Amino acid sequence: MVLSTTEEEEQGEDDDNENDNGDEFEKYWHGDDDYDQATVAIEVANQCKGLPILVVTVAKALKCKNLHSWKDVLRNLKWCGGNELEKAYSGIEWSYNQLEGAQVKSLFLIFGMDVGRYYHLNYTLKCTLGLGLSLFEGMNTMEEADDRLRSLVDKLKDYCLLLDTNEDGIVTMHDLTRDVARKIASIERHFLSKGYGDEFKEWPTKEVLEKCTMISLDKINIPNLPEELGSPELQLFGLYSKDKTLEIPPHFFKEMKQLKVLDLTNLCIPSLPPSVQSLSMIHPNVISSLTSLEELNMYNNFNKWETEEASNNISEGSNASLSELKHLSNLTTLGINIKDASQLPFNFFSDKLKHFKIFIGDVWDWDAKYATSKTLKLKLSQRNQCDQGLETILNRCEDFSLDVFEGITNIVYDQLVMDGFQRLKKLHVQNNPEISHIELSLLNLISLESVCCGQLGVDSFKKLKIIKVENCPKLKNLFSRYMLVHELLELEKIEVADCKSMKEIVEGKEQLVGEVNDPIKFHGLRSLTLRSVPELISFSSNHSPLVASTSRNPTQLFNDKANQ
Repeated sequence: MVLSTTEEEEQGEDDDNENDNGDEFEKYWHGDDDYDQATVAIEVANQCKGLPILVVTVAKALKCKNLHSWKDVLRNLKWCGGNELEKAYSGIEWSYNQLEGAQVKSLFLIFGMDVGRYYHLNYTLKCTLGLGLSLFEGMNTMEEADDRLRSLVDKLKDYCLLLDTNEDGIVTMHDLTRDVARKIASIERHFLSKGYGDEFKEWPTKEVLEKCTMISLDKINIPNLPEELGSPELQLFGLYSKDKTLEIPPHFFKEMKQLKVLDLTNLCIPSLPPSVQSLSMIHPNVISSLTSLEELNMYNNFNKWETEEASNNISEGSNASLSELKHLSNLTTLGINIKDASQLPFNFFSDKLKHFKIFIGDVWDWDAKYATSKTLKLKLSQRNQCDQGLETILNRCEDFSLDVFEGITNIVYDQLVMDGFQRLKKLHVQNNPEISHIELSLLNLISLESVCCGQLGVDSFKKLKIIKVENCPKLKNLFSRYMLVHELLELEKIEVADCKSMKEIVEGKEQLVGEVNDPIKFHGLRSLTLRSVPELISFSSNHSPLVASTSRNPTQLFNDKANQ
C-alpha cells in the first residue's frame, strides 16, 4: 500500500502529532500553575515527536515525578541528538531505571529474554518459580505466587513496558522495548537471547558463555550445538529450534550445576527414557498421593484412564483413574482431555477449581486457540452424567461447548443453567436434531460490546427464533448484515430495552468490494419491541436515518431495503 499526501497535509499531521504529544505529557506534570515544569514537559514532548511508543512510555514513567526527573529525561533525550532509534532506546531505558525494586526490574528482563511475541503468564510463573527468584519469598501456594506475578506485571503495564492483549493471561511487549530489555539483560545479568529473525552464525566466545546466567534461543536456525556449552553459571536454558532433529551432544549440559529451568520445546529427543518420551501409563495411587498439588496439566498427552469400577481391582498394568483427582484438595488449576464421558466419577468437579481447560468427549480440538482460562467442552453419553459438581463449574465457565445427544434437549434449561451462565462469554452447541428453536437472552451485561465477534460458522443461528436484550449499555447493534440476511432465517421476535448506546439493529458497515447489498428480508419476524434506546438512528444506519419528529406521524424505521 502506498500513501501519498501533499506537503500541506503532512504539515497538518505533524501539528496534530505534536498536539497529541503535548496532551499526553500534560496529564502527568505537577500542578497546572508550575510554569517551569510545564515548559520542560513541552520540550520533552517535542523530543519524543514521531515516536508514539516513546511518548507513552516516558509520559507514564514521569507520572507524579518532580521537576528534576523531567529535566533528567530531557537531558538524556537531547544527548541522543537527531537519532530517533537511540532516543527511543534512551527513553525506554530511563523508564526502566525508574522502576522501584529489584523484583520488578528482574521480571522485566526475564520477559525480554522470552523472544516470542506474546507472553503466557502461566509459563512465566513456572519459569520464575523454577529460578527461585526473591520475588516469591514468603509465598506458600501457586495462587499466592500468581497474585504476586500479576501485581508486578501491572506495574510494568503502568510504565507501558508491557502491553495488554485481548486474551486473559497473555501480555506482549513492543519490539523496541524488547530490544532495550535484551540489551540491558546482556550487560547487567549476562543473558543471551536470540530469536525471530536474529541471525545466528556461531556461538559466542568461551569467555561470554562462562558468564551467561540465562540463554534463550527461539525459532532460529542453529547449525549445530557445541560438544559442551561451558556455562557453569547458567540457571535457565531454553531451546526451540526450527530443526526438530537437532542433536544434543552427550556432554552438552556437563558442569551446569546451577541449572534450574530447562525448556527443550519442539525437539525430538530419542535418547529420553520411553516412559518420559511417550507416556502411556500412570500407576494407580500416584496422583492421589500428591496432596499438595495445586496445578495439574495433562494436556492431550494421556487419556488411558481406568474407570472407577476397574480402579477398585488394581492389577499389574493398571492405570490411574480420574477418581484419584478428588483427593487433591489443593488443586486449583486443571487441564485434562477425557475421551469417554463414562469414565467420569460421580461429583468429579471440585468447587475449588479457578482455572480449567477440561474436554470431555472425542470431538474436540485440544490445540485450537482459546481466549480464556475457564474452558469446558462436553460430549455426554447419558443424562445422569450431569451432577452437582458439573453445575458448580458451569457457573464459573467462560467458554462452554456442548455436543448434545438425543433425549437431552432440555438439559441446558432445566438442569445446567437454572441460575444462568453468570460469566459465560462463548457458547457453542452442536449435533442435536431435536432442538427446534433457541431463545437468546442477554440481560445486564454492562461490558458487552457485540453479540458476535469474527466470522461465524455455517448455520450458527439457524434455529434462533427469539432474541431479548436488556440493560447492555455498551452494545451498539445486534447483528451484522450478513447474519440477518443469511443466518437468521427463522427469527420471529426481537426485544431491545435500556440499551443507551444502541444506534442500529443491523450493523451498517460499508459493503466489501463485489459484495451484493442484499435487501433485509424478514421471512418470519412477527414482533419488534424497542424501549429506552435513546441513541437509535435507524434499523440499519447504512440506509435511511431514523428521524425524530415532533408530529404525530410515525417515525420511519425501515426503508426500501427492508421488506417482508
